[in-house]
Amino acid sequence: MIRDELLKKVINILKEKGYTIAQQFCPGCFDVLAKGDEILLIKVLTNIDSFYEEQADDMLRVANVMEAAPLIVGIMARGDYLKEKTMYERHGVPAVSFETFEDSIIYKKFPFVYAKKGGYYATIDADFLKELRSKKNLSIGDLAREAGVSKTSIINYERGKGAEVDNIMRLQEAIGDIFLETIDIFKSETREVKQSSLNNEEKSVAEHLNELGFKTASVRKASFELIGKSKKKTFKWTSCF
Repeated sequence: MIRDELLKKVINILKEKGYTIAQQFCPGCFDVLAKGDEILLIKVLTNIDSFYEEQADDMLRVANVMEAAPLIVGIMARGDYLKEKTMYERHGVPAVSFETFEDSIIYKKFPFVYAKKGGYYATIDADFLKELRSKKNLSIGDLAREAGVSKTSIINYERGKGAEVDNIMRLQEAIGDIFLETIDIFKSETREVKQSSLNNEEKSVAEHLNELGFKTASVRKASFELIGKSKKKTFKWTSCF
């Protein structure tokens, strides 16, 4: 599936769910701005590794102004296909496969696994794990021995910290099925980004917009150089025509 086909599928899914679509046709930090149950700022890529930090910074700036959820929808990463029901991350921006995106938009079935350096992780429902361990009359040490994991790991899991998928499988073999927390990819935490430097012209426009009640940000990887949003209006400005 090439990128253009993937982009069409993403847009069709959004329209099917009643989202209003604004598409950016030149290369930039995002491809689609969608307004519906939430505001989404989406970048579509064949390989999410091609999304670099400068693009991510601009995407997060625009998302902050628009009060939008930034998201990458892709096919591959590090030479392999993106796994379903899994959230990846590139420079602070969540990334998922099309199948995971479709499940999240259409069925509100969010992923429960997240990828980071070292492997794949999920967050166990801490209260459920404590209750299940208590029902089976197991101490933390007992469960650790039966599952073949450390006591520190069990303590961390019961505090809501992430668990390696392999350890989750060991726990399930020892204690039975456990609940995992889902990850709302439209509300996931993103890193803060400093505003990019402004030239004199941009400063003048931004100051004027700020006086009018607009929240503004300057960007470099978009079809505009400055974006502003107030309660009622959105403003995009470029010095090039």
